[in-house]
Amino acid sequence: MRLFAEFTSHLQKRIEDALSELAPLSPEEATGIAAQFPGIPQDYLDFLQLYGHGGLKLGEYRDTWIRQEPVLAASYFNEELYYVTSDFPAPRGDVIGFATDEVGALYGFDSGDGWRIVCVDGRRDVVRFELTFVEFIAGVVCCHPYMPVARISGGWVDGVGERFLDTEAVAR
Repeated sequence: MRLFAEFTSHLQKRIEDALSELAPLSPEEATGIAAQFPGIPQDYLDFLQLYGHGGLKLGEYRDTWIRQEPVLAASYFNEELYYVTSDFPAPRGDVIGFATDEVGALYGFDSGDGWRIVCVDGRRDVVRFELTFVEFIAGVVCCHPYMPVARISGGWVDGVGERFLDTEAVAR
């Protein structure tokens, strides 16, 4: 039981540190985003109001940035061109970006696929995630420097199929 308490305490501290430098949005700003993007997930809007936007502090790094305002992928990349293969199908709707990383990837919601989280990288590959917005944030914090794309049986799966448990992620 003590090990579990130490684990949860360490995880809580890591999350608090990661969110410590974000700037919350006002309810009016969140309402404006909801009006601009009808159907955008409520947990995303709640997060913006409670914690906010800015760089997630992951140790000495801030390589994942939550945007103050969502952006259409076509505007972010100045084009609406995707690299489409059987491994990387095109998005089903507009991609509404909510975060970026240090290499220029855009993380967002596919408005035509139930607001599923996707990543559009610099080559315009589209990777689909099996995470809610809250799981995405938790995964970024817990798994840094890896990017989780799914949460399965108490663990995380990254983009290349590596699996690890929460305890392994927090130990990093």
